[in-house]
Amino acid sequence: MIVSTLHVLGSIIPLGLPSFKGLMKKFLNKLFKLFETSGASDLDFINSLFKCTAELIKTYATFQDLSQPQLKTLTTILKQNINSSAQGPAFHCLRALVYRKFLCAELYDLIETVQDLMITSITRSTR
Repeated sequence: MIVSTLHVLGSIIPLGLPSFKGLMKKFLNKLFKLFETSGASDLDFINSLFKCTAELIKTYATFQDLSQPQLKTLTTILKQNINSSAQGPAFHCLRALVYRKFLCAELYDLIETVQDLMITSITRSTR
C-alpha cells in the first residue's frame, strides 16, 4: 500500500501543486521515517522512496530546505544504496541534491565514491 502511494505521489509532485508547498516539511519527515524503517530487502520500496524524495527536493526545495541532519541522513542512506540494485533511483536522488546545491561534508565524500564507481564499474548504466 505504501509503495503504491509513493508511486502516486511521485507522479503528482512534479505538477507543482500549491498545497505541497506548505506540507513539504511533513512529507520529508515522513519519508525519512520510512527510510529508517525500510530494510534493504524490498527494492521496490527503496526505489519508490528515492524517487519520491528526489521529486520533492527538485520541485519544492526552494520553499523548504533540508536541515543539516536530514541532509546527512539522506547522504548516508544514498551511500549505503549506491552499490546496490537501487542504484538508478539513488543516482536520481543524488542528482536532485546536487541540482539544488546542498552542501555538507558527507555529500562530498559521496561524490568521491561516485567518481570511483564511474571509473571502476563494469555496468554501462553506472558509467
